[in-house]
Amino acid sequence: MLDKQAVIPDILRQHVEGASFFWMQRGRLFHDPEMGTAQLGRNDLRLSAHLAAAMASGPDTLAEAERRFDDFPEEGEIFAWLAPALLAEDPSIPDILERVAVADPKTWRGASGAVAWVGIDALKPFVSAWSKSHKPLQRYLALSAFTHYRVDPGDELTRYLRDTDHHVRARALRLAGELGNLDRLPKILAAMTTTNDPTEQFWAARSAMLLGDRSASSRSMRKIAEGNTLHADAALELVVLSETGDELRRWLGTLIQTPDRRAAATEISGLVDDPAVIHWLLSKCTDPSDATAVTRALRIALPFDLEDANVLVSDPDLLPSGFAGLDGGPWAVADRVRTVLDAEKQPEPFTNLPSLRQKALAAALNTPGHTLSEWRSFAPYPAWS
Repeated sequence: MLDKQAVIPDILRQHVEGASFFWMQRGRLFHDPEMGTAQLGRNDLRLSAHLAAAMASGPDTLAEAERRFDDFPEEGEIFAWLAPALLAEDPSIPDILERVAVADPKTWRGASGAVAWVGIDALKPFVSAWSKSHKPLQRYLALSAFTHYRVDPGDELTRYLRDTDHHVRARALRLAGELGNLDRLPKILAAMTTTNDPTEQFWAARSAMLLGDRSASSRSMRKIAEGNTLHADAALELVVLSETGDELRRWLGTLIQTPDRRAAATEISGLVDDPAVIHWLLSKCTDPSDATAVTRALRIALPFDLEDANVLVSDPDLLPSGFAGLDGGPWAVADRVRTVLDAEKQPEPFTNLPSLRQKALAAALNTPGHTLSEWRSFAPYPAWS
């Protein structure tokens, strides 16, 4: 339980808002090819500092977090309310979960984020009861804990795969693949063909792929990738990670010609291990309609930081006339990239955050039956280095 302390309300409000902001920022960083582990570490330490400072205000921390949730019932606010409560084992946790349960289920991600952040020791008093609860949010959080900490719930997972709530079933399907237990593949394939829920379909196909299936799951994943839905970009990434050869290039080329999927398909082409792809990307650098996606693709494809290599331009006036007034920079300049690639000494290696995910997924796809590594772990870098 949080102890009563002297409180300066404006300062407390800033720290609660800061915890919410930096947790949301954390999620965005993982999808930004500009960002590496140093940037993640700085963000994480700022987030940790805001949480610690907020908790120094004692029980007023949760009261302020609740007020913010009342005004903005969003993911970040849920994180900033539940995380300090879990760390303090506060008796208000059941009441917090009652409030969160009636919020939009899309915001439950904030509660899952709190479970991921606080550490397994802080969760031990809660997970067993959550796993047996008749309330969907609690079961969802139990599965979140198993997922984040790669804990196999054994036979309970079969029950979760048949759960009455589709959010719980989707989370169970995700966990089944990430644990790498090949015996569960038949149940996952069955779920993939029987559900009409798009989120369940995605996680079932993903888990089937992680467990070695390359037929039904690949077809399903391609179909998802071709759409313009919530999981389309994640599905596109998995297709490119799991397939090779001319047929993949033809499919990706067709997708690049599809207006709704052009930017995403162009960006993910940076994952294709082929010098011809680099050549094609460089040829598109002067096209204003593609330049932003091309630059993101080059960030994925090239093993160095484009900023440090001085191959980017932020001022549209330094580029062809079509860039005038265009947002979305900085943009890669093809001749500068070629100069760096042809140089005898290459820039220092740089691993961006999407690459961490892609490497973890590729390793699991190539070795079915192995647990997917947790690539989103806390990064302890100095916050102001």
